[in-house]
Amino acid sequence: MSTGLNCEIIQASATEWFYVLEDGGAPKDAWDWREHARAYGPFPTMEAAIDHLDENHANPGGWWERPLRGDGTDAPLGETYERLFAEARKAKTHHSHSRSASLWRPRAW
Repeated sequence: MSTGLNCEIIQASATEWFYVLEDGGAPKDAWDWREHARAYGPFPTMEAAIDHLDENHANPGGWWERPLRGDGTDAPLGETYERLFAEARKAKTHHSHSRSASLWRPRAW
């Protein structure tokens, strides 16, 4: 069974993919669901983004894919996506630093 949450997988650059997932508690009558969402990434490929989604969240029931066309006709992502991606980059950097700083070590008895 799926959650029915909105989800997009977006290529932000040649080497960065993100997915944007609607919050479970988002108001259903919101003007723009992305105002009640979180981005995850960056990932090196779309497949890596999908793998992370599958491993960390309930099935949203599908998603929209937004790869770059690479022909100069890609529309700007806009402020909402730029804000979400910046927050994801910051969270990923913070998570990777805090994780490496608190590595588990066996206890000496």
